Amino acid sequence: MGAQKILFGLLAVLSLMGCELFAPTRTAEEIAKEKFENLDLSSVDVYPTFGECELVPVDRDEEWKCFKNKLLERLQGSLDEHHWTTRQILVDTLYLTLLIDNQGTPYIEQLETTERVTAHLPELEAALDQGIDELPKIYAARKTVKYNESSEEIPVSVTMTLSLVIKTI
Repeated sequence: MGAQKILFGLLAVLSLMGCELFAPTRTAEEIAKEKFENLDLSSVDVYPTFGECELVPVDRDEEWKCFKNKLLERLQGSLDEHHWTTRQILVDTLYLTLLIDNQGTPYIEQLETTERVTAHLPELEAALDQGIDELPKIYAARKTVKYNESSEEIPVSVTMTLSLVIKTI
């Protein structure tokens, strides 16, 4: 009778665990594919940021505003270090498309400028490149991926376009 109880107990345990033991295992690739399918790529959950902007109270819009303002301040400071000379008065708006990759590294993807600005300030793009290179550490944008009952934040690349007003006096 004792052996029957042990056998019955063992069968009961195996029947409860049986589904788990014999379920097909999923590969990391299958799990990653499922996570990617649930990923909304039209927006980010956490914008890229500088360390000093993370001190802003946990308000996503305020953190983003801090990042944009610090970025523009730093670029302006970098341009101010150059002593531009031109005989022309220039008042133009340029558009700088900036890529911040999933490691937080910024790159100038495109600079839309006018022929006048290019003719009178030929070093402008190099100066902007230098300003981008001298930026403090940027923490990459993050996207939350939901998978089963859990979620995880993954770093993602973002592209942004900044308007830069060039005025010479």
